[in-house]
Amino acid sequence: MNSHPSSPPKSQTWRELSEFKIMEWLFWLRNTMVLVQLTAIAVTVSYMDIPLPVWPVGLAPLFLLGFNLLVYWRLEAGRSASELEISLHLFFDMLVFTYLLYWTGGSVNPFVSAYLVPVALAATFGSFRHALMLGIFSVLMYSVLMVWNVPLPPVNGRFGGDFSLHIFGMWLNFLMSAAITIAFVSSLATLARKREIALKQAEQENLNDQHMVALGALAAGAAHELGTPLSNISMLADELIDPENNSEQIASFSDALKQQLDLCYSQIALLRDQANSAQNPLAMATEVANFIPAVLDRFKAMRSEMRISIHQNGELSGRLAADPALSQTLLNLLNNAADASFDNDCDYIEVNYEIRDQYLRLMIDDFGAGISEEQQAMAGSQPFSSKDSGLGIGLLLSQANISRIGGRLSLSNRTGEGAVGVRTEIHIPLIEAG
Repeated sequence: MNSHPSSPPKSQTWRELSEFKIMEWLFWLRNTMVLVQLTAIAVTVSYMDIPLPVWPVGLAPLFLLGFNLLVYWRLEAGRSASELEISLHLFFDMLVFTYLLYWTGGSVNPFVSAYLVPVALAATFGSFRHALMLGIFSVLMYSVLMVWNVPLPPVNGRFGGDFSLHIFGMWLNFLMSAAITIAFVSSLATLARKREIALKQAEQENLNDQHMVALGALAAGAAHELGTPLSNISMLADELIDPENNSEQIASFSDALKQQLDLCYSQIALLRDQANSAQNPLAMATEVANFIPAVLDRFKAMRSEMRISIHQNGELSGRLAADPALSQTLLNLLNNAADASFDNDCDYIEVNYEIRDQYLRLMIDDFGAGISEEQQAMAGSQPFSSKDSGLGIGLLLSQANISRIGGRLSLSNRTGEGAVGVRTEIHIPLIEAG
């Protein structure tokens, strides 16, 4: 079976693309510098009649050209470039530049300030650490050239002497440095804008994915919740077609049937509303004092055969995130408790709730057969089938929904003399006021 690695995040892809693009720009800039250096050597020796050491100076563009052949092979491979690799490219360029300056006057060469160009580029697209290292290296090379260098030969007087040529060289150096900096910074700015757009698109897609995951959990929970009323409908339908039933029983069954159908319709309406809403469900809020009674009333309509003892401890003040999946989660847990009690020949469950430490603490006690240590370890992490305890996929979905809003869910066997059944304890965070 073949395994396919997952696609990298868009932010990572854009970062790799940006660094690859920078390396490509350096490749073409290096080619341009080779042409400029060869032209400068030819003009200096042939036209300006300055006796430069042609062969040592001529090795500099050859070094760059040879290095660029390796870079061309590297670019053809199409692998992503790292920030360290790009910084090493700039280090190499500065070494070759230092070699060229050594043979052409050292620190008095008007082009010596071009050391700032690779440092500026590193500061623009790289980290502070790499830019600092390049800056220190450039200062070190500048200092070395102040001591060790081959002086420039004297200039023919028809060009205005050494000082005039130095001024012209400084002007030309400024022109080239400005052009290179503008070209690189503008290209990087364009790339940065594209990356920002891509990141915003990725963020929006991530929000959409989260909305779809929430909707999927809601749909799965709805399917689980609809099982109870549909099962009741099937049972009532069997009773309706029983020829021994009288008209009063049929009327009673019809009313119960209508209640179960209303529950199904309300659940379908909830799904429809959630699917049509593009808002984050956590952005809305509801009062605890209204939310819990509404959920319990809904459960009573679903499980009219069950008796439920409700105890409110203290005043209910505060608000909850009005996630549609939350009410569904609580209904699933109440249904699990009812099923556990019913399987143990008991038609009774108990609910206690209170506000404590900015959490709604809800305890649901069933009177079933309890759960084993193995089931307790599996609960909420993987589905399992246990008809006696009534715990399964509903608990798995409940754990996921409660964790998603920052809450906690735990199960334990009830303690005390003669105690049976399971206590399900839920902690749901309140929304801070303001």
